[in-house]
Amino acid sequence: MSIKKNTTLELFKLIAAYAVVFIHVMFSGDFGIATDALARFAVPLFFLTSGFFSYGIAPEKIIKRAKHIFRLILISSICCFLFEILLLVINGNTSEITAYLSQYYNVLMILRLLVFNKPVSSGHLWYLWAILYVYVIFYFITKRGVKEKTVFRISFVLLPLHLLLGEGLSAFGVALPNMIIRNFAFMGFPLFGLGLFVRKHQDKIRRIPNYALIPAVIIGIAEPLAARFWFGKSELYIGSLFILFAIVVVFLKYPDIKHSYIVDKLVGCSTYIYIFHKMVSAAIIELYDVVHVNYAPSTVIENIHPLIVCVVTTVLAFIIVQAKRLFATKAQNQTHV
Repeated sequence: MSIKKNTTLELFKLIAAYAVVFIHVMFSGDFGIATDALARFAVPLFFLTSGFFSYGIAPEKIIKRAKHIFRLILISSICCFLFEILLLVINGNTSEITAYLSQYYNVLMILRLLVFNKPVSSGHLWYLWAILYVYVIFYFITKRGVKEKTVFRISFVLLPLHLLLGEGLSAFGVALPNMIIRNFAFMGFPLFGLGLFVRKHQDKIRRIPNYALIPAVIIGIAEPLAARFWFGKSELYIGSLFILFAIVVVFLKYPDIKHSYIVDKLVGCSTYIYIFHKMVSAAIIELYDVVHVNYAPSTVIENIHPLIVCVVTTVLAFIIVQAKRLFATKAQNQTHV
């Protein structure tokens, strides 16, 4: 079951990629805290869109997507591993390399990865592990002919449970380790299932009037901010779901919103912005020291650092995407020769 490319959704995915950057590379002060709260829609959007484009596809295509994610995990994990080793060497901390390597054969850390999708290092890569698990589960669900209503019901139980264990407990001063709810089971699968639900009922969702977006956006902004400043950080806020609702309605009703030339050229970059932004940030911080730039709390450079990371990571992602397209074109041409 194919679907026409949705340029509006591609724009939202690009915005979500930058939102992830602002979660990990924060602005200073209350503005940084506010940005972190508002950005929490980003990873849920990635899960949702994966489910949206997986509705009705053949099991063989699910496996193909799982293999693609596994290749991304291998490549990104190796890059992060080598980069972190390089940082230790550059900073003269070679004595810490043994301790760093010991993480990779620590049984507890391996179990955390396998059970909770918590990587040994480069924790932001948890999403790749989680979506890999989701695709594998979805493959077996599809092969066994599990009714979609059952998938929806499981999703609509797990998602409120995530909110209860996360934002709900934070209201009472209880903060669970994020790996308990930030994994394939409590975040990945329910939001993937929500994406399946959206795809199935897309015609009904398109009929939602535009004025319904106004309260959704207001709640989507106000609730995460209030919860973040009153109760503390959460992986997902109720308000984030209202933002997702607004995004879903917009990309379904207006799938062909025209972008600028630059934005159109950045389509496909969101994945690599997500993967490489933390490495780019660390590399730029090292460069600050080399050129004697004062990177300290509440300085101007600290406040523009997230924007610098966005620009540099975007350039890197663009180069990677263009290189992939070039190699794919050459390979295709050779096949036809």
